[in-house]
Amino acid sequence: VPIAGIFANGAVGGSGEINQIVGVNADIRGTIVATSQIDNITLRGGSIAGARILAGTTLDEGSFFVHAFIFADEQFETDPFVTGVITTGTGTGTGTGTNPLTVIPHYNIGSIGVTGGGIIGSFFGGGDFNRIIVDQGFGIFTSVFLFQSQYNANGVVQTDGMGIRSSQLLVGNSINSVVAQGDGQLLNVKSYPASVRQSESKTFDASTGRKHSTSTDLHVYLGTSAKRSRASGVTNAGIIEDSVIAGTRRLGSLKAYHIRSLTNNIPITSSGYPMRVAFQNSIGKIDATSSIDGLYVNGGTLDRLSSGGNMSHTRVQVAGRVKEVVSGRNIRGTFTMNVSGPNGQLDRLFARQGYFGNTKVTQDIGIVEVTTYGGQIQGSKNADGLAVYGDMVASGDPTTPTLFRVNKTIKKLFVGGDIDDGVTVRAGLIVKQNVVGTVFGDIIIS
Repeated sequence: VPIAGIFANGAVGGSGEINQIVGVNADIRGTIVATSQIDNITLRGGSIAGARILAGTTLDEGSFFVHAFIFADEQFETDPFVTGVITTGTGTGTGTGTNPLTVIPHYNIGSIGVTGGGIIGSFFGGGDFNRIIVDQGFGIFTSVFLFQSQYNANGVVQTDGMGIRSSQLLVGNSINSVVAQGDGQLLNVKSYPASVRQSESKTFDASTGRKHSTSTDLHVYLGTSAKRSRASGVTNAGIIEDSVIAGTRRLGSLKAYHIRSLTNNIPITSSGYPMRVAFQNSIGKIDATSSIDGLYVNGGTLDRLSSGGNMSHTRVQVAGRVKEVVSGRNIRGTFTMNVSGPNGQLDRLFARQGYFGNTKVTQDIGIVEVTTYGGQIQGSKNADGLAVYGDMVASGDPTTPTLFRVNKTIKKLFVGGDIDDGVTVRAGLIVKQNVVGTVFGDIIIS
């Protein structure tokens, strides 16, 4: 049980509320528990490191959880033992109706703002939250945000620095936006507070007395050091990496420079894949300015999935409509998409260079527009059009030959180059067909 921290209890005549916590050139490294709410936490020049911050729970539950979490000494996992602890953080709101977008909520955790530092190895739990912002800092690493209520629909998680890494954002219901700002520039770990890089000069953490870990020290987490404090591919800005963003209803938008997974030992077909975005009702826009290399998307509908560069090691499972999938370069062979259900249609797929993935759609397909086509797309009904400005090329793998197939009608087929041997276009009817090059493969009407 924690023997030090900030505890606000409303059980006997108190409000159970913490209005404001402010720190300048100071860290939060302990336990903060409020039985009602925490309105505001503001740090300037410091970090939240190895902390446990809970609101909307009992002190007993908070103490029990913190004790279990600290002595586990490992990254939080969402097993029933842990998630069952936060039971009273339901959140409240004022207004009419039940739509969380029109109700004015009383957040269990209002706003958390960190300037100059960041958040690492910490747990935040409660009913709902409003804003979590890291500005001019290193980002959000190895942390867990566990919320249970419906009033996160307007919530924002935003950071600059190196982005969001090895973290879990479990919002309960919905969230408006998750943003990792940056353009991939190489950052220097030594530009962040010395308190989160103590391994440069000490064997043990000054606050805990324990060895430095990924929960408290940037160098330990990143694999950097005082002599190697900048590392290409490691300390770049704007990355969302090996993190889970999940809820039961809607994600408005997720933006980053680069979305990726560094995990090789967990297949992307596994529900335990570490870089996941999962919302049961709907997902708005997922945008990466650069590339997507390791992402599992699961939702009821999807408005847009886009990358400025290549899209690879990506799995999309949507039980409804997908409006748009866009790649500024290639959609590679490690991309798979399954658009299922009675409303499972794909409106548009665009790859500025090539498409080599595998896509299945239970209803209609809109426009597919690529420069080179070497993958598979199959639909159970119609397709508005397939436009290939270059060649349709053979995949080279007989188990997954290059194929574009719909059971009913392709309204327009355009190929600016050749259709190579080993390539098949198949439909019940092709209304308009224009192949500029030579057809060495098969165009089948059946």
